[in-house]
Amino acid sequence: RVKERRPSSVLVLGAGGGEGVLRAVEGGASSVVGVEVNPQIIDLVERDYADLSGSLYGRPGVEIVASDVRGFASRDKRVFDLVEVVAAGDYGGGGPALASLSESFLLTVEALGLYLDRVAPAGLLSLTSPVENPPRDTLKLAATAIEVLERRGSDPPRHLAILRSWQTATLLVSRRAITDDDVERLRRFARERFFDLVAFPGMDAAEANRYNRLDRPWLHLGVRSLLGPDRDTFLAGYEFDVRPAFDDRPFFHQFFRWSSLGRILAVRDSGGMSLLEAGYLVLVMTLAQGVALAAILVLVPWWGLRRSARGRRGHAPARRLVVFFAALGLGFLFLEVAYLQKLVLFLHHPVYSAAVVFAGLGSAASGLARRRWGERDIPAAALGAAVLAAAALVAVRAVAPVVASSPAVVRVGVAVALIAPMAFAMGMPLPLGMARLRRRAPGLVPWAWGVNGFASVVSPVLATLVAVHLGFGVVVLLGAAAYVVAAAAGSRL
Repeated sequence: RVKERRPSSVLVLGAGGGEGVLRAVEGGASSVVGVEVNPQIIDLVERDYADLSGSLYGRPGVEIVASDVRGFASRDKRVFDLVEVVAAGDYGGGGPALASLSESFLLTVEALGLYLDRVAPAGLLSLTSPVENPPRDTLKLAATAIEVLERRGSDPPRHLAILRSWQTATLLVSRRAITDDDVERLRRFARERFFDLVAFPGMDAAEANRYNRLDRPWLHLGVRSLLGPDRDTFLAGYEFDVRPAFDDRPFFHQFFRWSSLGRILAVRDSGGMSLLEAGYLVLVMTLAQGVALAAILVLVPWWGLRRSARGRRGHAPARRLVVFFAALGLGFLFLEVAYLQKLVLFLHHPVYSAAVVFAGLGSAASGLARRRWGERDIPAAALGAAVLAAAALVAVRAVAPVVASSPAVVRVGVAVALIAPMAFAMGMPLPLGMARLRRRAPGLVPWAWGVNGFASVVSPVLATLVAVHLGFGVVVLLGAAAYVVAAAAGSRL
């Protein structure tokens, strides 16, 4: 008879109220480490609800760490028999319909690689996600884990196992190849607790869909396709986007595909609307509304202004003003949105990231630059912003893995050093351009502010859509390109 394997050390990433920690303690683990980003939740369990929780976080062998998940996985080099990622089922506070636009660096290929580094050589990484029909979350988790294993030179079919209940599916990633004894333990566990087997080495389709029955074993068939030679064809043709999430495109819960919209709407009266990614469509409609308002409130006055602008001696035509001020609005917000997200990777908290990105060093120095150089250096400032933005992209990608485990003060200092030059340059072109316009055509200043304002409103929405499909790296490059366009237009204001 094959004996049970009980982990003696467990790491719970996303401890929350303690459900995962309690499972580990009741399962016989002698050492349990729980990681929770919100210290207030830890205080509630340890103090206010200590009696209700049975003083769970104060039990012998239990250690609770107030830290973000990825930061802990980067800094703490201990390994565990079992690493459980509780956040795998987190929708980011908006529910499944609105979570598609929620960035999550907890379930990317790079993140799962960090978690797997914390797994002992004979240990397991466990991720649990909701079961949906047609399958989405679990298939994306499986595709992400397969990518991680392939990058490490492992054979995914020999290192993955999945089982499901009627509500959730649990994906297990083994550091070593899964043995016949492991398979027998998995079969016995599923049989005794009425779980359905989804995937394990050598699994036959007849073993799937036994207890929580569907018309077909959809999840098993999907995972089998991901593990087979036609994975790329399956990913390209599946109704939902279940490609792996990456740090550059961290939208784990984004499954929307335009090609599926018609089929979903065709069955809307039969519950099909629950399959629609409402957040994505709301963003698209927001962009359409912003562009329509911009066309009315900016372009319509243009027809009356362009002739008067042409008639002003030495002054640029209105078309050039539109290009200059719109490009600055698009470029500024594109870069701001992109670096707000990218700095989270090694600052490990969006609040710190926002504090660095919104420093506004360039805007604070624009008055001094105008007094010393005048407005003749508008193109130089815009080109400088473009070059520094592209350079910062390369630097962040190179430096983030190096400083990820450093103290917070070091990481913040590095972030400031990387972003401050770009922020300095970004803040200069707009006030310099406005100063020149105020001197040459003061009547056009309100209209120019309107052009820049509408571009600034539309650009975060557009930047998010670009990031969903192409990644934040492309958002940075497009933002830099916008500053190049502004430099060309600004050279002849």
